[in-house]
Amino acid sequence: MARQRIVEITDATATLSKNQSGSLVVLNRAAGIVVTLPDAGRGLNYDFVMNVDASGAHEIRTYALGDSMQGCIALASDTVSMNGFSATTADLAMSMNGTTTGGKLGSRVKVVCDEDGVWHVDGLLIGSGTGVTPFYAPAA
Repeated sequence: MARQRIVEITDATATLSKNQSGSLVVLNRAAGIVVTLPDAGRGLNYDFVMNVDASGAHEIRTYALGDSMQGCIALASDTVSMNGFSATTADLAMSMNGTTTGGKLGSRVKVVCDEDGVWHVDGLLIGSGTGVTPFYAPAA
């Protein structure tokens, strides 16, 4: 079996390409990263892992206002609680802050596009405190 390609991100911003589809995207900057997905197209997929505890926001954003995120994220907290959060059709991004929205070392997110304009999201985020949804709609 072939190994998954690795894309390590250490800069504050990054835009993934369609050619990087299928890659393991390693978020390796504690101060935060904003990752922009390419324009949604069938078959595109990316696996994200946190290689550090986030001290700033780690964001995964869609490329176009017409795109959306759908799916569910589980968030495990150090308070021994587990929460699930669903994206709505208005959500274009998710943000992991290292605490209430997850983003600690070992957090994982998978995004898959099986329909133009829709990114399906699932994963397990590790956080602290009382969990809140990581999904949101950024201001235009």
